[in-house]
Amino acid sequence: MPNISRIVAGGLLALFVALIFEALSVFGIISMLLGHLCVLGAGIVGALIIATELIPGKPTKHKAVWIAVLALVLFLFDRWGSEYKSRYESEPHRASALLPAPSDKNSAPPDVRAPLAKQALLPPHELKLIFKNSPLFTKPRQDRIGARMESFYRYLANLGLNPPEEVPPIGTGRTYGTVVVDPGPVYMDTIRIPENAVDDPMAPARAYAIYCFHVLLGSFATTIPDHRRESAAWIFEGYFVASFSGKHPGPSASDTGKWVGALWDVRQRYGQKFTDEMVALTLKSLNDLGRTGENRELDLNRYFYNSLMSAEFALDNDLSTLPRIKEILKRRNLVPPQTN
Repeated sequence: MPNISRIVAGGLLALFVALIFEALSVFGIISMLLGHLCVLGAGIVGALIIATELIPGKPTKHKAVWIAVLALVLFLFDRWGSEYKSRYESEPHRASALLPAPSDKNSAPPDVRAPLAKQALLPPHELKLIFKNSPLFTKPRQDRIGARMESFYRYLANLGLNPPEEVPPIGTGRTYGTVVVDPGPVYMDTIRIPENAVDDPMAPARAYAIYCFHVLLGSFATTIPDHRRESAAWIFEGYFVASFSGKHPGPSASDTGKWVGALWDVRQRYGQKFTDEMVALTLKSLNDLGRTGENRELDLNRYFYNSLMSAEFALDNDLSTLPRIKEILKRRNLVPPQTN
């Protein structure tokens, strides 16, 4: 082989190897299209090496067979690289899975959700999660559910609430629900995610919320039954899950549904930050004043209305928002009789 021919062969071989390694790195780092182009370039260079240097003097048919074998090998390599990158990009541990993207123009501004500086002060995982033995709870699904539930927990914690860190074992069923043994340890309880919703990005928040707000309001306690608190827990669950996701909670003619809709109307008018803080203070007011004096005799609407007004007064510096909030409540017939 002449010296000049060996130099050309060495250069082509080096270029071939470089393109292969570039394709490998691209499949994991940069873009799929560039990876395909690198494999195509490797195929062209490899064909040149076969035709000019590896089997010189052989019939064209022999060269064509070797080039076809090379093309098949590179095609399989390209498919493997594509599948590897697709799996890599779909891994649930990515940071983007932790926070839901706002879905409409009235969604939360970035500073309403847990600020990055504030989140950095929290441990990576606050919640203590146990998944029941179910074929639906694959490791990727457990990671996704855990990340979303953790994100919702931090959203509530950043509003000044005290959501429970210990969560009952998570199972599946036909509907959302909880099974609570009172009194009893948390690990004897259960929260359920519907089987057809295990991949719904909002299912973890909803399942946790159903348990969380009943705990915060003490409505699971059988020693002091209070159906108003149970209904109030459903109001808070409906509003905060909707606000967290940025999606309208949907129409409902029930008393709890009308309250959720009214709170959403307030959010539409005054934004998520103000409304989230007001609803969080409403929950605190229910806990602080709900079982004292005349409050024990009030029905749900009056009970919730009084608590909401206390929260509004705490946030409204000049009472400028109060008249408009009352108008929103009146449209849904939620202002109790004989109320100014």
